[in-house]
Order: sequence, then structure tokens, then C-alpha cells
Amino acid sequence: MSRSRAASIFYPAFGSRPRNELAAALGLLADDADAGCMPFHAFSDGLLPGLYAAGDVVAGLDQISVAMGQGAMAATRLHNWLREAEGHLMADQD
Repeated sequence: MSRSRAASIFYPAFGSRPRNELAAALGLLADDADAGCMPFHAFSDGLLPGLYAAGDVVAGLDQISVAMGQGAMAATRLHNWLREAEGHLMADQD
């Protein structure tokens, strides 16, 4: 017996376990209350030089739009970090 249900929103990975093996090996996971996630600021502050995170491995809302925003911020921070390592500074950075 199959039933149909109407819905306006689906979360296809809601409740999934984050792929945190690398973060765990590096000792970068948040406390146990965050279920194996990295701290929320991992996408913006970096936990190690050049290491940023985004998506379900970061504590907080597990939503696609949030992960996309975190990914964009992490990519920008990483780009700027690499440029600085090469001796190039952006005009608005000190």
C-alpha cells in the first residue's frame, strides 16, 4: 500500500552525518554538542593557515543556500590568503 503526500519543501540530506574525517584527524571538530561538526567560524576565520570549511561539516544550519554562502566566503578568504602568501595585497587590506 503506497500513499502520496503533498509537500512544499524537501530537505534531501536532513539528518545526514557530515564527512568530517579530515577535520577529526586534524583535531578541528567542535565540542560534542555540535555532532561532529567544525566550529561555525571555520568558513570565515580559518582554523589552520589556508584551511576553511563550508556546508554540513560546519556547525549551524544545514541548508544548501547557507553552504553556498559559506563556500563563497571561504573561497574569497582562501584566494586572499594565497595572494598574500605570494606577496600581493588587495587594495583594501592592511
